[in-house]
Amino acid sequence: MMHNESLQQQESLTAAVRKAVCQFQLEFMGGSFAEHIRVHIAPDMPDMMVVRSHGVLPTAEQKLIRTEEGRALVKQLYRTLFAQQRHVLAQEVATLTGIEVADVLTDFSVSTGEQVMAFLFASPDED
Repeated sequence: MMHNESLQQQESLTAAVRKAVCQFQLEFMGGSFAEHIRVHIAPDMPDMMVVRSHGVLPTAEQKLIRTEEGRALVKQLYRTLFAQQRHVLAQEVATLTGIEVADVLTDFSVSTGEQVMAFLFASPDED
């Protein structure tokens, strides 16, 4: 019984995080959202959560990435947009999890259209 409640809580949390990431992408990353967003919370790594978003490029950017210059431009655009607004997503994830987010790391692959975010949570003994 206790295991089912824990599983339901995790499913509820992952759904809320997916929704927050989708909203963040819509509001701060160019008005597009990913086709698929997966949230990974490993029981043996309670200080980290990984989010993978696939299909994040809108049509205009898909055309741009056909050239090397376009790929570099799109990658820089996504890095800059994320860096400027990452605090918004970090705060939302902290609110959802009840744990302070110490850092958010990200990388974006223009060739696959996938973005990976790692949320690093503050340890209780960190100040």
